[in-house]
Amino acid sequence: MPRSSLLLVLLSTATATGVACTGGSSPISSGNAGSGGIAGSRGSAGTGGSEGSSVAGGSGQGTAGTPVVDTGVPADIDGAAGAGGASPAIDGSATDGASGDSGPTVNDPGTEGDGIVKIAAPFTTAPEMLVKAGVAKGKTLTFSMSGRACAIYLPAGYVSGTEIPFMVAQDGLGFSGDVRTPLDNMIADGRLPAMAVIFADPGANRSVEYDTASDKYYQFVETQLLPQAVMQAMMQANVVLNLTKNPEGRGAYGGSSGGAAAFTMGWFHPESYRRILTISGSFVALQRTPPDFPQGCADYFMTEVPNTIPNTTPPKPLRVFIEAGSNDGGGTIWRDANDSMGKVMAAKGYHYRYVQAQGAVHEDAGARHQYLPDALLWLWRGYNKP
Repeated sequence: MPRSSLLLVLLSTATATGVACTGGSSPISSGNAGSGGIAGSRGSAGTGGSEGSSVAGGSGQGTAGTPVVDTGVPADIDGAAGAGGASPAIDGSATDGASGDSGPTVNDPGTEGDGIVKIAAPFTTAPEMLVKAGVAKGKTLTFSMSGRACAIYLPAGYVSGTEIPFMVAQDGLGFSGDVRTPLDNMIADGRLPAMAVIFADPGANRSVEYDTASDKYYQFVETQLLPQAVMQAMMQANVVLNLTKNPEGRGAYGGSSGGAAAFTMGWFHPESYRRILTISGSFVALQRTPPDFPQGCADYFMTEVPNTIPNTTPPKPLRVFIEAGSNDGGGTIWRDANDSMGKVMAAKGYHYRYVQAQGAVHEDAGARHQYLPDALLWLWRGYNKP
């Protein structure tokens, strides 16, 4: 590795200084009428093995409708009531990040917004999803690595060398690209911390890479993807991209198998990633890896989260957003798996938020354009600089 590249990698490990995040509210309000359909060519479990890597993101304006928000919790699910999207000022005493860095404090976010939220078609696009005049846009740098299309989102006004929180987004700039406009808008109005996003397409076998319950994908992200992103930021924009090492400032994001991969990153390495956003997560048996995960990612709700001795092992320090549609996976397979994830996470006392989208299909673009800004606000609650 050239010495200049080594310097960039070293710079990315600097201690945290943090970026401000203030509370706010983002009602689950407006969105697409549901023209997205099932994303790309992905197959459901048992109908051909691995899922395709293409992602379709239908948009277009939806008819206005009042979202259905359940602020209570059904009898079969324990946990705090869903709040419908409000993300008020954060109470609680400050605690240092688990990494031991001196970076951003993390206030106890409490249980505001935890639990189940129900929405229903017709979905309406949240205003944060729309490009707004006068709002500075972040910069997107594209690059390729080992046959993968990759990209970096840098927030507007990023100062070279400043410690910055970030998310890793699976499936590249496909549907994950939806996140850039709401970030522009909510960073500008102070409701989210200024953060970077590292996008990457999957490798040659998407399902093997994303659906395998191990830390192999995490190792790829840490040892190859992030150093390459740091290098590309310097080469393309003359920017020292100083990605935080504080786990409270690191998130992972994805849909379907990419959602499973995001959860796997946090599950195996909560000391590195704690803010997890999954959409139609594939918590199903696509890649069985006995003896530890004989049912693949379905073992997260079957054995891993509940543990063999319930209520004796404390929850991992994760915040996990999950979503599923009533018609997810071409039927109920994905929906049932996400229902099971919600139940075990509630039972174990995790901070989780579960959007149940009535009338939505797998990775439904219309539903996503309604709930995504609210999901981001909930996911980043508690994060602020000292």
